[in-house]
Amino acid sequence: MTEDTHLLIFTDLDGTLLDWYSYSESAAWPALNALRRLNIPLVIATSKTKAEVEPLLPLLGISEVFITENGSGIFLPKGFVIPEEMHSYLLDDYQVIQIGPSYSEILAKVSQAERISGVQVQGFSTMSPEEIVSLTGMDIEYAKRSKKRDFSEPFVFDSSQEDLKRFIKVINKLGLSCLEGGRFHHIVGDVDKGKAARITSKIYKDIFPGVNWKTIALGDSPNDIPLFRVVDIPIVLRRPDNSYVKLPESLRGRVIKAPDVGPKGWNAVILDILRKEEGLNG
Repeated sequence: MTEDTHLLIFTDLDGTLLDWYSYSESAAWPALNALRRLNIPLVIATSKTKAEVEPLLPLLGISEVFITENGSGIFLPKGFVIPEEMHSYLLDDYQVIQIGPSYSEILAKVSQAERISGVQVQGFSTMSPEEIVSLTGMDIEYAKRSKKRDFSEPFVFDSSQEDLKRFIKVINKLGLSCLEGGRFHHIVGDVDKGKAARITSKIYKDIFPGVNWKTIALGDSPNDIPLFRVVDIPIVLRRPDNSYVKLPESLRGRVIKAPDVGPKGWNAVILDILRKEEGLNG
């Protein structure tokens, strides 16, 4: 790589950097350690909340910049230089760029959509932490954190696909979107991980004007497809059933397929890229 070209990596969590069942990142540690040694930024881009992501940052030892709730919010440490046109506010130790509507606005429109469509969904706002544990396998503390939402409502649905389509049609008319994740559907504003990654990339470019950032994204679900579209190197992870998410024709020729599932595949493909791009030995 030339001296002024650097890698900027975006990663999904569940089923990607974290194991689908155990939520462990242990299989990815060789690659994570290599990224730290090379000082390569790794930005989480997840459907998870700020409350869920924060405990992972010191554990993973990665960048403190992260994208939450399917691109609804970008969290940057205090002191990060943000372009004036990107309005932000302070929350705890972060500067936040809010892209989607607030959680209260989302819930109000979900309730409205249920009334109009005649279709009921089971969202996180109505679930107990124990119910979330039964659906996800996460521990109770993380389930409690998952309920501390800022911008989106995940839900499960046990009726017909026709009912689901009717509900989503009303949601869309109310100005919201419904994204399909690994375990849940997610009701969000007019947002996606790709839009948030594009904004984050611009911030890095503005902070380091002499750097050509080569962007990489890793994910395993339909809600990662917008992220794949905006990066230089998109990487899709193998899913637990050994399948890959169905990709649009425009991406099929350039997406790299990781050779294994979850963090094991994540580790292998990142180390391979570092060997090619950074001359990493081993």
